[in-house]
Amino acid sequence: MISSAAAQQPGTAIPLYAASKAAINNFVKSMAPMEPAKGVRVVAIAPGSVLTPFWTSREGWVGEGEWIPMEEVVDALMAVITKPEYPGGTVLEITCGSTRKIELVNDPGPVAGTGATITNVALPRAEMLGLLSTEYGK
Repeated sequence: MISSAAAQQPGTAIPLYAASKAAINNFVKSMAPMEPAKGVRVVAIAPGSVLTPFWTSREGWVGEGEWIPMEEVVDALMAVITKPEYPGGTVLEITCGSTRKIELVNDPGPVAGTGATITNVALPRAEMLGLLSTEYGK
C-alpha cells in the first residue's frame, strides 16, 4: 500500500490527505497478525515529498531540490515487499537517502531532512482557508 509521511503529523495544510494516509497506516498495522495466522502480508511505504503531479500542480509548495528521487521510492517498495526483515504490518518511511520502520506506537514522526515534509506549509494552509472562506463565508 502507499501511505505518506504526512500521515504521521497533524496539520491544517492538507488535513484530508493526511487523514486518509493515517488510515492506511492504521490498516496496515492492524493487519500484522494476518501474516502468521493466514499468510497474508500487508505492508506499506510512506514517502515524503516525491516529484509527482500532486506537487507540481501546486507552485511553490516545495522548494527545488527537496524531492525524494522516484528511484528511492521504487527501491523501498521492492524492499518492503520482498525482504523478510519487513514483516506484515510494516510501514516504511522514505526520505532522501533514508528509510526507517514507523513504530507501532509512540513513533516520533518523520525524520527531519530532505524530502521529509513540505517546506512552505503556509501556501497550502492559505489555500485551504481560502476555499473554506469561499465555501462558508468566514
